[in-house]
Amino acid sequence: MTKDKNKYIKYFESKIKESNIDNENNQSLNLKHVVVHAKCSFNNTLFTVTDLSGNALMWSSPACHGFKGSRRSTTFAARVALVDIAKKLNELDIESISLRLKGVGPGRRQISKILNDFSLEVQSIEDVTPLPFNGTKMRVKRRI
Repeated sequence: MTKDKNKYIKYFESKIKESNIDNENNQSLNLKHVVVHAKCSFNNTLFTVTDLSGNALMWSSPACHGFKGSRRSTTFAARVALVDIAKKLNELDIESISLRLKGVGPGRRQISKILNDFSLEVQSIEDVTPLPFNGTKMRVKRRI
């Protein structure tokens, strides 16, 4: 049993070493184009930056910057998180980005303006909000 356990531990450690992406590795990747995923819900706004193959490079949210409770749902909190992402992208010398928006939260409106302020060229804006084709069954009308 312990031999099998050691095999699995060694296997997963090797996979973790292969898949880890640090800031040093980001600079050696020579990325010129990345994808910024923004999930804007009514309670929070999450930003994730990935390369074109979908590997996460960095992320940020209002909670990472000390916002708690209902203050996370404000446009100011979303702005603080996005400015942090934009500064990191400028440090990596990213030239252009694709923007994928999901959800209908309050932080959604200012995203492209903030990215343009940091001289990041937005090549495409895509809305990936999930929409139901038919939805759930309607509620039965009450009979009195």
